[in-house]
Formats: sequence, structure tokens, C-alpha cells
Amino acid sequence: EEDLFPSAMSAGSLYQIEEERRLLYVAITRAEKRLYLTHAGVRHVFGIRYGLEGLIPSYRHEPTILTPEVVDEIDTIGGTILGSSRGGQPTDQIVRRLADMNINMLFSDYFPNTDKWKITVKGHYADGLPFGPPHTGREKQVFRMRSYRRVDLGISYRLLKENERRTSRWSLRNIWVGLDAFNILDVKNVNSYYWVTDITNNQYAVPNYLTGRQINARILIEL
Repeated sequence: EEDLFPSAMSAGSLYQIEEERRLLYVAITRAEKRLYLTHAGVRHVFGIRYGLEGLIPSYRHEPTILTPEVVDEIDTIGGTILGSSRGGQPTDQIVRRLADMNINMLFSDYFPNTDKWKITVKGHYADGLPFGPPHTGREKQVFRMRSYRRVDLGISYRLLKENERRTSRWSLRNIWVGLDAFNILDVKNVNSYYWVTDITNNQYAVPNYLTGRQINARILIEL
């Protein structure tokens, strides 16, 4: 865990890091019945500043950590807190920067060389949590929920652009039509479990499934 193990206080000394490893080993071997090791599914959420410029080291745009405090009132501010940029950037530097940051997916909203097509891709992943029969202690939570996995895909086409209008009778800025696929892989994600007890007092966990694949058509008119 970043800054937790090893802690940030000992990260600068090999001796202190080895000492933390030794103490962890001692703590693990002292467990009498069960040992619980946990980790964060997502430790930090980063925002890349100024579009593709933020992936070019020479611009020195360091990523912004999007904490709850930073984004709490983002919908009331207007504009963008990350900034934007235009124009292409060296692909080799972008790929190298993504590899250094352990990022394996880059979202780009417009197709190359055109502003009529736009695509959105969202990926969601969360590790499964431990669970057990209701009204029991943590020592009974020996099962683990399925990991949450979902991919959403959307594609849009611009029918009308403001500077392409042929008549002044209409005051429309843009018209978009598109298709959105929610959970396009149709993963059977589980939200929780219902527990059923039979007459012999055996308990069974029945999964409560979340929404499967859904396809939506939409039209967006900007005035």
C-alpha cells in the first residue's frame, strides 16, 4: 500500500524498510486463529491536466489527485478544473508516460481527424468484499463476493454543427445522435446476498444480481 506499507516515514532508508518487514512477519506469525489482510481497491484517482499535454514530461503538468474535497462541489464551479489543450502530441512519449504511471487504458473522446464522431469508454472494477451469514461476527465472514466488473460504451455522431448551418432560421448549436451500451459485456454483478434457511437450519446465500446489458438510443440538441 502506497505510503502505508512501507510507511512514508521509512521509505528513504533500506534499514527501516527491512525493519518494517520484520515487524510485519512477527505480527503475521502471532495470529492465533485467523489473519485478515486488506488493501484498498483504489488508493488514488488522478486527473490528467491539459489533455494530452499532461502526458508529455516537457510540459511539466503533474497529475492532480482528485480527492473528495476537490470534487465535492465541482458541478457548481463550471468549466473544468483540469484545463484542456488542442493539437497532437508525440505518441511515443504518451505511451512511455502511461507505462510509467501504470495506466493501461486511455480515453479519447473524438475520433482522429474528425470532430463528428465521439466515443466514450468507462471501465469499473472493484474487488469483492468478505461476507457471511447475517447477525454474525467478522470471524464468520469466510466467503467473498464476486469482484464488480463493468464496461460501458457509447458512440455519438454530430448531425449539425453551429458553423455548418445553412440557414439562419435555426438557433441550434449542435445535434448529436448516439447509442449507449451499459454493461456491454453483460457481466452478472452481485450487489448483495439473500440468506435462506431451510428446515434443517442450513443457510444458503442467494445472489442479488445488478442490471445486465442495456442499450439506449439518445438524441442531444444544444441550443
